[in-house]
Amino acid sequence: MRSVSVALLAIAFGACRESAGVEREVRPLTLCIPPLTVITEATSSGPRFSWSPRCGATYIEVTSPDYQQVFWIVQGDTGKVAPGVTYGVNPPAYESRFGPHPLVPGTPYTVRVGAMVEENSFFIMGEGSFTR
Repeated sequence: MRSVSVALLAIAFGACRESAGVEREVRPLTLCIPPLTVITEATSSGPRFSWSPRCGATYIEVTSPDYQQVFWIVQGDTGKVAPGVTYGVNPPAYESRFGPHPLVPGTPYTVRVGAMVEENSFFIMGEGSFTR
C-alpha cells in the first residue's frame, strides 16, 4: 500500500511541476512562414500581439485599417521575435522605426506581422484587427 501511495504522490508532484511550467521544453524559433493567424489580447499595459503557429517574426506594424496612418513599426535586422509583443515595448534587439504613437480608445487598428526580405522590403505574413 505504501509503494502505491508513494507512486501516486510522485505522479501528482510531476503533474504539478509540469503544469507550473517548471520543466517546460523551450523550442528554438524558426522564421515565420505564411499564413499566420494574428491575435490581439487587451492588457492593462496595452494591446499584446501573438501569432500562430509559434515562429519568429522580424517586423511588426500597427496602422489604421486602411493602412494610411502608421502608429508603430518595430523591426529587428537579424533577430526573430516570439509571439507576445506588447504595443510600444520593443522586444530585445529590436528597435522602433516609427512611433509608438498613442492609441485612441474605441478606435480600430490593424496589426501586421512579417519578415524583412531585404533592406527596407518586408513580407507581411499575417494580420489582425483590434479596437483599443
